[in-house]
Amino acid sequence: MARWQDVMDICCDLLPSSSFAVGKARTRKKEFVELLDFGTPTADKPSSEVLILYGEGATPSKDEEVLEAREALENCDVLSVLASRNRNN
Repeated sequence: MARWQDVMDICCDLLPSSSFAVGKARTRKKEFVELLDFGTPTADKPSSEVLILYGEGATPSKDEEVLEAREALENCDVLSVLASRNRNN
């Protein structure tokens, strides 16, 4: 199983930072879906997390590995969500 940092490093190496992502963070999925109503139920493990990639000007004020959902989204004007399911879930 790949670690989060490995996945994020691979993503950032593949994508030019000037045109796609300028920052990244993680938050607990349970907090994320409680904060934003997506209209669809989730039945994920309590340890599930969300990976957030930031565009220019949207990075959070805190620079920590795992943020509270509200902190992770504090500077986001627009949010695009890609729902995926872990094969082992």
